[in-house]
Amino acid sequence: MKVLDHYKQYFKFNGDVAQALYRVGGNAELEAKNQTSFMKHVGLKPNHTFLDLGCGCLRGTLDLVDYLDDGNFYGMDISKGMIEKAMERLSGCKNKGFVTEIGSFNLKDFLPPWKRFDFILSVSLLTHLLPDVLTDLFVGVRRILKTDG
Repeated sequence: MKVLDHYKQYFKFNGDVAQALYRVGGNAELEAKNQTSFMKHVGLKPNHTFLDLGCGCLRGTLDLVDYLDDGNFYGMDISKGMIEKAMERLSGCKNKGFVTEIGSFNLKDFLPPWKRFDFILSVSLLTHLLPDVLTDLFVGVRRILKTDG
């Protein structure tokens, strides 16, 4: 598995809320409503486990934390600043969510060994990656996605 140092340098955010919410562009509130609506449309239920891969500051998925049963939301990102902002934003949720910074796409290294997901969402992550890590990403996702996920 390749370490994502190159990407960490490029996507090095300091946790500034304006930067975290609007760095990629678009309307954060509309994006959150659209992603939540889409995930429900494709079958996401409160009892499902969900991973936001490349979660940033949770600008698109924060609403899902309280929709899902307590503890069923996970987020991963390579940016320490974004994860710090995501953790701040999670503190306002009634349900628990878990976010962590990752250094490779060997995703199991950042999760309990038994953890598997019903749904994994990644919005625009693939458009930010070079071909050298795409295989690692798909191998990592395969390891943590349930067979019927």
